[in-house]
Amino acid sequence: AEEVVAPEGGADAETVADAAARAARALWAHERIAERAGANGGTLDGLDRAEVRALVPPPRALTGPDAERLALDAPGARVARARAWAGLDPALPGLRAPGALTIVVVPHLPAGRPAPTPGLLRLVRRHLEPRRIMGTRLVVAGPSYVEVTVAARLVARADARPAAVRERAVAALRAFLDPLGGGPAGRGWPFGRDVRRAELLALLDGVPGVEHVAELGLSARGAAGCGDVCVPPGALVALEPPAVEVGP
Repeated sequence: AEEVVAPEGGADAETVADAAARAARALWAHERIAERAGANGGTLDGLDRAEVRALVPPPRALTGPDAERLALDAPGARVARARAWAGLDPALPGLRAPGALTIVVVPHLPAGRPAPTPGLLRLVRRHLEPRRIMGTRLVVAGPSYVEVTVAARLVARADARPAAVRERAVAALRAFLDPLGGGPAGRGWPFGRDVRRAELLALLDGVPGVEHVAELGLSARGAAGCGDVCVPPGALVALEPPAVEVGP
């Protein structure tokens, strides 16, 4: 006859009270994320990063902002930014993709044009896959970039050194258009935000030592123009070496 052995170890069955408390914690996490994202155009991206990381990660990615918060915590992956779009797939530009959830992740490097490695994308996907809602098709990708060149001619004040003015002007342009620290809020250039000529005029006009901006031109991928540069959804901007001239 077979010997009957009593089981050992394990854990007690979860009580109804414990299950209710766990459900309440999960609901609270989702609600807090939805509240913060709702006040920011439906995304956590662009908010203070310390504040976002302080939000309790949800157990599942019920929404795009949930996926953004979870992507930041992918083990082994140093993700600086995460932006999600529901119903969109980069492989189907301009078309709706029902059931798809695209998460674009931005790492810390390389400077000026950060792009995730295939290994980082795998780590993020591995973290999100078991937390997705059944029927959701995850797309984890890096950002695309619109390459922008700024050509400017500045007039320096009489007491300013042109070389120093040029250095400050180039630094100001790089800082403003930076994917991680640029933009109006200084939290990274927003996805899909156009580069506006009027903003760059004001930026350069405010550089110490600049008397006024004599000329300003913008180009994207070699197409010169004097207007704004359009940036599609899901894209950031990468500043090419600026052509800045400073004269008396």
